[in-house]
Amino acid sequence: GTAQKLSGWTTIPQVLTISGSGGDARFTDVQLVGPFAKWEHEHCFAGTPHGVLVQDRVVYRLPLGILGRLVHGTLVAPRVEAIFNHRETVLRTIFATL
Repeated sequence: GTAQKLSGWTTIPQVLTISGSGGDARFTDVQLVGPFAKWEHEHCFAGTPHGVLVQDRVVYRLPLGILGRLVHGTLVAPRVEAIFNHRETVLRTIFATL
């Protein structure tokens, strides 16, 4: 896969590897270094009569055991949800112009 360094939503550097697993319609990024103990994000794209269907499957685990689980609902889950809400807005804008 290809390693990609991301920044912006956290002050902790994040390095992901990106690999294809289904032609151009699917790819997965896996965190190598970053704020999560585990992060796997599968992106799937399918053409439909109404446009493009985008599906995501995200599996993540926080570090710090019980402390990570305690802050998940109040600190982490809302940020992850906001990231994907923003992504949906951007993708709707991109695909609306195609």
